[in-house]
Amino acid sequence: MKNFLIKLLIFLLLLFILDRIIGSLCEYYFFKTRDGDTGGQINGLLEKKCQIVVFGSSRAESHYIPDILSNILNKTVFNAGFKGSNSIYDFGVEQLVLNTYKPELIIYDISQIQFRKNNFNIYNTLYPLYPFWQKPYIWELLKQKDPFEPLFFFSRIYPYNSKIHSIIIFNFIKSRPGAKNGYRPQLEIMRSTEQPAQSEDFGNLDSKLIDYFKEFILSAKKKGIKVIITRSPRYVLKGCDLPEDISNFLKKEEVPILDFNPTDYPQFLNYKLYMDQSHLNDNGAKILSSLLGQELKKLLKN
Repeated sequence: MKNFLIKLLIFLLLLFILDRIIGSLCEYYFFKTRDGDTGGQINGLLEKKCQIVVFGSSRAESHYIPDILSNILNKTVFNAGFKGSNSIYDFGVEQLVLNTYKPELIIYDISQIQFRKNNFNIYNTLYPLYPFWQKPYIWELLKQKDPFEPLFFFSRIYPYNSKIHSIIIFNFIKSRPGAKNGYRPQLEIMRSTEQPAQSEDFGNLDSKLIDYFKEFILSAKKKGIKVIITRSPRYVLKGCDLPEDISNFLKKEEVPILDFNPTDYPQFLNYKLYMDQSHLNDNGAKILSSLLGQELKKLLKN
């Protein structure tokens, strides 16, 4: 029994040492990356300290072209949109930004996905933020996921479990399109046989996700940062109103909304501007970014 316990202790000690060594390497190379689908682009966002930051899910990530906005507005722009994200993730990234620098303007593209009620844990979307766990405001979010979640962070490897492949790839590939400013171009064209949907669905929402959205807005306003809400196009016949709770909150906080629905912008009924019913392709993104730039120019001037 004594020999077994000694061997077990040695084995655990070796695991601990390996965890520390591999975890330290992962940490070092993660914070060297400026691209990647598991959080690497956040390093670029924090490093560049742009005047305008775009937030949202995949529709933000592939709909807003920073170079076009920058040329129109004469300001630096970074697209911090992230596919599959919700308002908790957006809030977490916003806190990283606000504790690093102060942008002049935040553009927040919202759609049903940011608030949608799902069967999985709504805090699962925070995994790209795991490497930043030592920041107190990120740690508070991570602890909400599960009572046992903090225990896993005794491992140095754990924050990088889903990122090791990304860390390796994006320390070798440093010129992927969009890496410099977060934009992810979609080059596919939707099939001509695809019919437009009737309208966007804003049902089945999670009240906690709406609360995080409100915190996002209030956090920016406390710092004196202007926030503009955008609703980018979908391949639908007509737009729909925001839920009353969200709409009333934005009115109360005097947050402008720019809605690029097909009813007011019929050019977005062209299937050639989409990769699917929910996402513009690169050609559609160019049109939207130009329209948005002109609208922002008017708003900022006033």
